[in-house]
Amino acid sequence: MNKYIAVGGFFAIFLVIGVFIHKDYGISWDEPIQRDYGLTVYNYITGKDKKLLTSNEKYYGPVFEVALVLVEKAFGLENLRDVYFARHFANFLVFYTGVFFFYLLLKDRYNSWKVGLFGGALLVLTPRIFAHAFYNPKDLPLLSAFIIGTYTLSKLLSKPSTGWVLAHAAACASTISIRIVGIILPAITILAVLKTAKNIKALSLFLFATFLVTVILWPTLWHAPLQEFVAAFEQMRQYPQSTQILYFGSLVKSTSLPWHYALGWMLVTLPVMYLAFFAIGLAAMVKGPKINLDYAVLFWLFAPLAAVIALKSVLYDEWRQLFFIYPAFLYVAIAGIVWLHGLLAKRPVMTWALLIAVFANMAAIAGTMIKLHPYENIYFNELAGNKAMLSERFDLDYWGLSYKQALTYIAANDKSSGIKVGAANFPGVANALLLDDLDSARLTVSEKTDSPNYYITNYRGQKERDKTNLWHSIKVYENEIVGIYKLQD
Repeated sequence: MNKYIAVGGFFAIFLVIGVFIHKDYGISWDEPIQRDYGLTVYNYITGKDKKLLTSNEKYYGPVFEVALVLVEKAFGLENLRDVYFARHFANFLVFYTGVFFFYLLLKDRYNSWKVGLFGGALLVLTPRIFAHAFYNPKDLPLLSAFIIGTYTLSKLLSKPSTGWVLAHAAACASTISIRIVGIILPAITILAVLKTAKNIKALSLFLFATFLVTVILWPTLWHAPLQEFVAAFEQMRQYPQSTQILYFGSLVKSTSLPWHYALGWMLVTLPVMYLAFFAIGLAAMVKGPKINLDYAVLFWLFAPLAAVIALKSVLYDEWRQLFFIYPAFLYVAIAGIVWLHGLLAKRPVMTWALLIAVFANMAAIAGTMIKLHPYENIYFNELAGNKAMLSERFDLDYWGLSYKQALTYIAANDKSSGIKVGAANFPGVANALLLDDLDSARLTVSEKTDSPNYYITNYRGQKERDKTNLWHSIKVYENEIVGIYKLQD
């Protein structure tokens, strides 16, 4: 197979898919909040006001949100429907870039474009990650930034130079400026550089450049860099949000989670084949020879998990705050596939059987994603148990994305004017922004609506579904993820 045709074809098809489907997804709970934060930072930078310094969001990394505001300004987007669709496409492009750098990282690691392309395909064919790539402005940009930072680290370790030191510093600073947990990247770098070259001069330049660029990219730090950075880190360590979560059939608080919370979500939401190859890869990496990059990736994967468990960190909405470790997980899984392929190299029949099984499984995952679309975010694997009973065990559409389709359904099936819709929570109101102008004029959506014609809910934190007055619902795996209740004509 020609390398350029295969790689170019994969990324061309991936881009086309993004172009055609980015408008299919609803507005997630965080998007309007993050957009407002981006505008607040933009106004501070341009000298319009200083509201940033008193904002509750000021310790969020601003770099991606400011970039989205600049896109909004550059294209003159004023209609909020256009703004959010543009945000979704920009979010996708960042993930697209991350997939490309993951391909480069693995290609260099194994000196094989085929392994690199295979790894990129696995990253794309992870249903929940794929869906979040369009509407998650926090966790998915962070995932891509970690990939890019790890790639620049691999170059720094293999070809030390001032250019790669500065490139890696910029990558680390950008990652930290998306989320402060990106501080893990410089920590990995310090350990890796001291272990290999002990080049104090290069390390000093790296640390200075990383600090300088981080401060430049994060306006909250401008007036008191060290003090504000410490405050941001402390908030990240124990974020003060108490949310009720449905986890394996029990309602738990985000502030008092079981130690296995993140691991449990990973176990039921990642394809089983990936989990199996991860176990093989981890055993192979522990026993076999490792390069410095392998040590760095293992630290990337396990240090955050250990920290979350040890510090009893607040998590909510499945394991999305830890999505950034997923490329490291895949890196290990791919090590397992490569090891197993090498073990069977002298047995062509077995090698082909392995490849057929792997690609058949990937095709099945792709088919599932197509079937679930645009609700790939509600993917569960076979370990989750009876899928018809998922709503009794886990939160499903916790971010309220399906409100988009619920409101569209009401508009399409009720042609009257002056329709009042009550929403269970904020995303129901936010998704009304995606209605076209005509339907937007007919529907009034609010969390506090007197005598509404309809009531819509995504059942967040609820184990049971009330069927009284249920007019229509959208189901995934036979479970209602959003319900439309007709209360009066």
